[in-house]
Amino acid sequence: MGWLQLASKILEIWFMVVISGILYDVLKLLSSLENHFPLGFLAKYVEVGDPLSLVRWPKGAKKVKHHAFVVLVSVFCVLVNLMAPATAILILPSLQWKDVAPRMLGVFDSMTAHGPPRNPDIAINCNAITLAAGNFSCTEVPYAHTLDQLFASVASSLGQIGATDIIFDPVISQEQQVSLIVNTTDADIDWIPVRQVGREISNDYLRYANAVRQDPQPKTYSSLTSSLSTLLVRNGTTIGLAGGAYRGNLSVGVVGDEKTVRCYGGWDLYADEGTEFTRCIRVGNGWTGTNIHSRFYLGDTETSRNVTVDVYFADRVHTPLQPNNPPCFIDGIPQASSSCNWDQVFLADPPSERVQNTSVNVILVEYTVPELSKQSRTVWCDDIVYVNFDSYSMDPSPFSNFIHLTLLENADPRPPPGTIPLTVHSDWLLAGWSVDRNGTVEGTRIAARTMIQLLKQALSDDADHLNLTSLSFMDGVAADQGLSMIGYNLSDGNLSPDAHHPVLTTSVKIYVWAYGLQSRTSVLGMVVLIIGILCVLLRVLMAIAGQSGYSSPRSLARLLVAALEHVPDDSSDGNDGSDKETKAIDESVVMAKVQGRQVSFLTK
Repeated sequence: MGWLQLASKILEIWFMVVISGILYDVLKLLSSLENHFPLGFLAKYVEVGDPLSLVRWPKGAKKVKHHAFVVLVSVFCVLVNLMAPATAILILPSLQWKDVAPRMLGVFDSMTAHGPPRNPDIAINCNAITLAAGNFSCTEVPYAHTLDQLFASVASSLGQIGATDIIFDPVISQEQQVSLIVNTTDADIDWIPVRQVGREISNDYLRYANAVRQDPQPKTYSSLTSSLSTLLVRNGTTIGLAGGAYRGNLSVGVVGDEKTVRCYGGWDLYADEGTEFTRCIRVGNGWTGTNIHSRFYLGDTETSRNVTVDVYFADRVHTPLQPNNPPCFIDGIPQASSSCNWDQVFLADPPSERVQNTSVNVILVEYTVPELSKQSRTVWCDDIVYVNFDSYSMDPSPFSNFIHLTLLENADPRPPPGTIPLTVHSDWLLAGWSVDRNGTVEGTRIAARTMIQLLKQALSDDADHLNLTSLSFMDGVAADQGLSMIGYNLSDGNLSPDAHHPVLTTSVKIYVWAYGLQSRTSVLGMVVLIIGILCVLLRVLMAIAGQSGYSSPRSLARLLVAALEHVPDDSSDGNDGSDKETKAIDESVVMAKVQGRQVSFLTK
């Protein structure tokens, strides 16, 4: 590094000499065109490295060409002072991330969320038959223990910090050889790593670990020996989850054959402070569109009366502005009136744009606790799900990343504009709980005990918003578990890449000393260097063009000697100039003309 810094300084000095030569040649050209030149300008070519020289304006410079020369000196002064850091930036290598052997996986096609879990790869004990029968308890190994672990971690955090508006608990779970963490940097949306991508990164890690143990290493991995750090990178899908927990009135109306409307009060996710809305969904097979209902139970070891958990997916949500709106609503209760077109009601515009963004494709989870839940006091949660794309990265070093934590590289992702929430079958939440349809989660499990305790607190007479905040967080943890199991499919070649169907890739990134233009400073340095090269070429061309009369720039001492040898012509004052008396040289009246190595002076 020391030799490179020395070379950078030598290059800077050499460039200053080149610029000085250009200014001297321009000075000679202007003096020959003007037949005179202010003496103060003769020192500009040696002052080009001093920014203060820009304010030392010779008194005799009043013509346009003189002004242009000073502007040229100013530009070259800035260029010379930029050349030093520019050459230092470019001549010295910097630490950079380099992709090694990138590989295209294919074009993203779709998520598998619209239907119930069918892929046996989601858990080692699952197969197509058990999943088709709705027996999602096959995911118990290993995911029942994973969910209990997450609930125990949050319970520990609540025990340490108490119930607060902001719950600090990193949601970390394991998928084969890697650990995955939910990205909670966005206040509105949690971004959930997809376990399918986690399994693929796990396979990448096993290939990497086996390769680095070989001697010699495979050719693909040979460049890793010079790396200061390594990252295994894979592009994939990530799932966003937004929502909250609420307590309010429940109104249910049967409005037709296999048609029910359920309306839940207390919704304040995007409402003004103190304002609450009612949210209505359609339930039943008589409706058009996608409306799905799944049910399971949480075993309560204290009362032996299970908590009922109803999971609904609704493709449309209606937000009535007032409880009385005959003929569809009377006292907030949906009516079975032939005069009410319920299909048109659910197509009505929501009261605000933010509410509109949460009125399509919504998961609603209703919790019914025996003896505590009432029509006027119902606890429920809503979940809005998005799909996005991100880069997963894992440091495979056992020294810097012992738990093989895999991170999402985008710290604060946002859904692309116009993104429609994802259609998610309600059975995915059952798979997250490792429970069959209409089955019961054992009351001895930590997740069941913790959730029932939070539900009872939220339904108590002295419950406040902190109880709902804690419940919302835990409901989100359970939803994270189920949503992380949703996989994706790659195109069979019929799709062209676009914003919603990107090309997914995998690669290994190494951190090495290298040259490149990845930073803005290096790009600026390259621009300065290119301008410097053009200046060198200009200097060469000027030297060739004026080769017959070419002369190297004269020093200030030689110019001063020439000035002292000059006898001003004072004939205008009646003096014929015959006496050789020494006189002071006034820079404002003495003009110079340079021809080759000859410098002559004139007075105004």
